[in-house]
Amino acid sequence: MDFKIGQFSFEGPVSGLVLLLFILFGFAITMKFDSDLKSKHNKIWKNLGSPTIFWNNSIQNGVARFWFVVKGEYKLLKDKSLSILGDVLRYSYLIYLLLFIYFSVYSIPN
Repeated sequence: MDFKIGQFSFEGPVSGLVLLLFILFGFAITMKFDSDLKSKHNKIWKNLGSPTIFWNNSIQNGVARFWFVVKGEYKLLKDKSLSILGDVLRYSYLIYLLLFIYFSVYSIPN
């Protein structure tokens, strides 16, 4: 299946549908993580800049959330459900990075 964004065409083992579903999954996990952090650990959520996926989304609070997740700081809260969401989000960041590298390498026109 071809997946095209502008002049780039992505072919190979990663189809456009799989990529789209993964992006939607990432949005859903991020929204749930933000929601749980807000409801269960409001002070931490505010310290991160009160991040949300759409309404209060800025580079500053997006980067703060990203490093909070990448460093595993959510685990210090001893909240099992938030830790599971954080782990899933952390691995999705890694997958996003790998997909970025894949598409960067394999979408370069010959």
